[in-house]
This record gives sequence, C-alpha cells and structure tokens, in this order.
Amino acid sequence: MKPLTQRERAYVEVCARDMHPDLYAGKPESKEAKALRERFALADQLADLRDLYLTEDVRVHKYTSLSPYFTCTVHDYTLPPETGYIDAEASLAELRRMTQVLRRKGCKIGKEHDDRSMRVYGTYPSGLKIVLTVDRSAVCTKKVVGQKWIEPSQGRYEDVVEWDCAPVSILKSGEV
Repeated sequence: MKPLTQRERAYVEVCARDMHPDLYAGKPESKEAKALRERFALADQLADLRDLYLTEDVRVHKYTSLSPYFTCTVHDYTLPPETGYIDAEASLAELRRMTQVLRRKGCKIGKEHDDRSMRVYGTYPSGLKIVLTVDRSAVCTKKVVGQKWIEPSQGRYEDVVEWDCAPVSILKSGEV
C-alpha cells in the first residue's frame, strides 16, 4: 500500500476530528489540517456566493464579476436632474427584494449608512458577507441647512446638508 501524502493525512485528520470530536479533545490540530479546514471554509463561502448568483431572483449585469457587492440603486434618466436620476421607490424596492433573498438563504441581516450610501449586510452561516448598497438619496431626503465659505482653493460657497431619514423598514420581517 502506498503511503498517504501530507495533504491526504491532513484530510483524514480533519474528517476524523469532525466525526469523533471527543477523541481529539485537548489535542492540537496539525498546521496542515488547520490550513485545509480554512480552505474548506473558503470553499463553503464560494459555494454560497455561487448559489446566490444562480438564484433566479438575483439580477446580475452581464459584465458583473463574481463579487459579494451588489448595488440596488435604480437609475432613471427620465427623472429631473435634481433627483440625481435615482428612482428612490424602485431602489428601495430592489433593496427590500434582495434583502428578502438573503433572508431566504439563511443570512443574518444588518445595516449601516454614511453620508453617501446605505449598506445592508447579509452574513451566511459559512461567514460569507454579502453587501447590498443603495444611494443614500434613495432612502433619505437631503436638506440644505446653510452654506459655508470655502476659501483656500476657489473662494466659493458649499452647501451644508443634513439628511432626513425616515426609518427604513427592510429589517422588519413582516415587511420584507
């Protein structure tokens, strides 16, 4: 019988530890087995990402690379320029729809925003983090509250803005 390679021994160790954790309690895992376990975790994350891209509900542009980042901002160039050509209702509907897809996939959902965008995070049990982004103007109303003088470069006024954000209900399970 031919001896096992180092990689094959690592695979046997990982499988044995998973099947009989009580036998290996307190014993350190070999460096090769740890590396193999990390590769398995990465493969699980890639499988989750592939599965998300194959879901019929996910709209993927033909030039999209395989990425965990999705934009949900919907542009409509028939809208007035002051809207930034962003269809707020359609963008929010797309964000809700994609959040619903992630929930069906078993992801934990979270959200955050800054002055440019709102992001919804969906984290798979495998650890894969999907990021849905929508332009902040789609979920908040921009209010100009004043102006400030910008002296150093051009000597001009710049708007001081505040964002009026109504609660976005994408995280309430009844509404998504």
